[in-house]
Amino acid sequence: MLRCSGSVSLLPSSAFEVRTLQAELREVTLGDKRQCVMGNANSAQFPYDIGEVVAQYDGKIFKMREGKKKDSGEQVTIFTFEKKSGSAADLRAAQNFHLRLKTIRHPHVLRYVDGVELESDIHVVTEYVRPFDFPRTSSQRDIE
Repeated sequence: MLRCSGSVSLLPSSAFEVRTLQAELREVTLGDKRQCVMGNANSAQFPYDIGEVVAQYDGKIFKMREGKKKDSGEQVTIFTFEKKSGSAADLRAAQNFHLRLKTIRHPHVLRYVDGVELESDIHVVTEYVRPFDFPRTSSQRDIE
């Protein structure tokens, strides 16, 4: 288990993840208090504006939000997990999602842009996406 001043605990499942997480975890000062973060060097000044929650997305762990990069105005999607509202299992799943998406590079998988883990939240920034909303037919209702 890796800790940063006792505020964030991570359970890596392999030696590779231990090395990766040790490189990522560090303390920064946000406002008037120190926090443990996992993310890029700009974590203290999160370079994205977090927008409204996307109502069509019904995720069990993350909330999907609209976002924009502050310097370029590029549209992104930000998946946010609020630690106080989730269980320990949800926290581990959110941390795992953040780590796994960060290491996957494939043209048919959602593209990871940035991410940060704070004491209160985990923010995972991806390319701009929207949930697929398709009309339900009577045969689909029968299956459920």
